[in-house]
Amino acid sequence: MIDLNTRFSKARIQLAWDVEEKGHSFYGCILVKMQIINKTDIDTMATDGKDIFYNKEFTEELSDSDLKGVLVHEAMHRGFKHHLRQGDRDPQIWNMACDFAINPIIKKSGLTLPQGALIDPKFNGWMAEKIYNEIFSANKSNKQKPQDGQGQGESTGETQYKPQSWGNIEDNKATEMSPEQLKSEEADINEEIFQAVRQAKERGTIPAEVANMIKVMERSDVDWSDVVVRHAIGDNPDDFTFRRPHRKMFVTHDIYAPTIQCNGVGHIVVGIDSSGSVTQKELNYFLGGLNEISLELKPMSVTIITCDATIQNVIRYEQGEEIEKMSANGRGGTCVAPVFDYIKDNDVEVDSLIYFTDMGIHDFPKEEQQYPVLWVSTDMNSNDAPIGQTTFMKMK
Repeated sequence: MIDLNTRFSKARIQLAWDVEEKGHSFYGCILVKMQIINKTDIDTMATDGKDIFYNKEFTEELSDSDLKGVLVHEAMHRGFKHHLRQGDRDPQIWNMACDFAINPIIKKSGLTLPQGALIDPKFNGWMAEKIYNEIFSANKSNKQKPQDGQGQGESTGETQYKPQSWGNIEDNKATEMSPEQLKSEEADINEEIFQAVRQAKERGTIPAEVANMIKVMERSDVDWSDVVVRHAIGDNPDDFTFRRPHRKMFVTHDIYAPTIQCNGVGHIVVGIDSSGSVTQKELNYFLGGLNEISLELKPMSVTIITCDATIQNVIRYEQGEEIEKMSANGRGGTCVAPVFDYIKDNDVEVDSLIYFTDMGIHDFPKEEQQYPVLWVSTDMNSNDAPIGQTTFMKMK
């Protein structure tokens, strides 16, 4: 029997050089930076986001093709920065959510995975955070029901899931990192990803799912609040001031930079998606965004329209009034047309519209409006809206 170190090296080389010409070199470039370490106190394979750990007996039983798939699986936990995105989420459910996000990408790339890999078609294209919310809610609502193993393995379509037997995110040191250490780790991974992209392009193609991951990373680097400011005030700010330093520049680069000083913009209408697919955490981010708009821009008025399939609430705040809370009734389906119709039918004063949403929208206006429209999406994987401008709110 070929020893495991030889098999690991063979898998790395085959992936990095894309010997099967399936666009696998990207995965190999990520994998080559990770050590593969024998660990006796685990049952299968795992990663801490930096290195890969394996149980010798389990790994020896894997076919060469499954071994390659599992190594890519562990490498993509790092590539997707799952260990940095866990936060205070339940580790077991978070790991399942990450696996549901990763495994379809691996399968579509022509790689194989051991029996029991978590795959559900309804999660295809979802970010791990969204999958986590779905599983968490399903498990919570079904916690009193008997557990018969449903939801384990491929394409079950069930909403109650059990953890798979391999591939866990283990010993997540990121939960103990300081904010500075987290930023440094994220920067290191970003550089690895972009380097892998460059090398992969030289050797062949990049899987479409990986290209989408790069797009999401680039979106994450954009400060959505800066986009909101530019959207509301246009290209001609009143002035710049050092009285309130630019927070992102100071925290990220330790540079004391000015912010835009606004003596007041016009009338802003804010649409709030209160559909059932929007989580309470997203609604809290929306409220924080509203307060930032009010503080930074000093609009003459802010009209907040919450809407799921129909208009739920309309509240107008005059200049200087604090937006203390946000009512989010409804929690039904998602429609945005009622907001645009309400503005038109009621002659609402509007110089710009900002719409906070998870972008689960199917009734976008077919034409550009007479006022600028900015969509602020919490779904980093969503497409840009067909009208107006789209930016993305990175949630931690």
